[in-house]
Amino acid sequence: MRLLLINPRFPESLWSFRWAIEEVLVDTRALNPPLELATLAALCPPHWDARIVHENVEPLPLEPEADLIGICGMGVQFARQKLLLGYYRSRGYFVVAGGSYASLCPEKYSTAAHTVVAGESEYIWPQFCADFERGAAKALYREAGTVELTDSPTPRFDLLKLDRYNNATLQFSRGCPYRCDFCDIIVMFGRKPRCKSPKQAERELDALRRLGARNVFFVDDNLIGNRPFAKRLLRTLPVRAPSCFPLVIADWITGLAMRHYVERRFAGAAADASTLERCVTAVRRAIARDLAAGRVTLSFVHALRPDLAVTLNGLLERRFFKRAGPELERLLARTHAGVTLRIEGFHAQQREHFNRLLRRLARYGDRVSVVIDAKLRALLPVDSSIFNLVLPASGE
Repeated sequence: MRLLLINPRFPESLWSFRWAIEEVLVDTRALNPPLELATLAALCPPHWDARIVHENVEPLPLEPEADLIGICGMGVQFARQKLLLGYYRSRGYFVVAGGSYASLCPEKYSTAAHTVVAGESEYIWPQFCADFERGAAKALYREAGTVELTDSPTPRFDLLKLDRYNNATLQFSRGCPYRCDFCDIIVMFGRKPRCKSPKQAERELDALRRLGARNVFFVDDNLIGNRPFAKRLLRTLPVRAPSCFPLVIADWITGLAMRHYVERRFAGAAADASTLERCVTAVRRAIARDLAAGRVTLSFVHALRPDLAVTLNGLLERRFFKRAGPELERLLARTHAGVTLRIEGFHAQQREHFNRLLRRLARYGDRVSVVIDAKLRALLPVDSSIFNLVLPASGE
């Protein structure tokens, strides 16, 4: 049984730390790997062949060799998660939705997924796997009891591309004793923290060390929510008084990354409208010949996030890409606007010019959407971990 597990593209937010990844942690693509999918893979029957794709660090396979596709997601990923569920389902794959948002709101996935797995997976995922093999998978699997974390397996860390992340991740406990009104942790995991054994943590750390990991982040909801267990864990690991200097550096990087995000997404949103208008005019002037010939069309949407849509309709010479590239880059650099590239007509000889354009705009990839006609996708592969590759839910 071939299983593909997908963590959808995570849109930029205050917690994306894009500045840190681009300017400080330059050898990484994201901070943390999808630990939940590595755990799910470990819960599969031993004869299943599982693969994990994290869209923030690698492009999606649009025609994967898979019998089953599972797609997780938090609330901020819901739009992308639902789109991917619809896309793969329309192409004949059996799709399963899971993750924190599906656990909280399973009804939102009823039309997008064949099966929804809601809640912790240690007991219900093996049930689903057995039912799926028998051809009798149910529409909803929901954990209603309490999962003992001592029953949780060592995650399949070997399926994660750990070299693309700043940290490896490990979970020792779930749940939190507090009642913060902004947090959904107690809804999903309860107010009584449950813990793995220190020996489990040792086994997981040993597995990570064998894979070359040296920087591990505990993703617990509240590591000291159960203080006696936390003390046992720290004693089991040579940890008493950690050095404060690395913590100061980490806080400094975090603060700069958050400031960068606010300046770009909020201060940038108040940019002088005339700057935006000048940049759009410059793009229009640079490609005037192709606009007049009908090979390219432009449309500009004024909104909270303005967007310039560039539609490619036919054969374009190198001159178009050479003139359009710098102006589109300038638009992205000087304003908060987005750019949408719509590819409706294309010729193979344009491919290298188009790829060169994408490389030029990659720094602003979170604001660059690419829409490619279905017949042209094989001709123009686009890295969805960098750009927003728009896929129709219908799969057309």
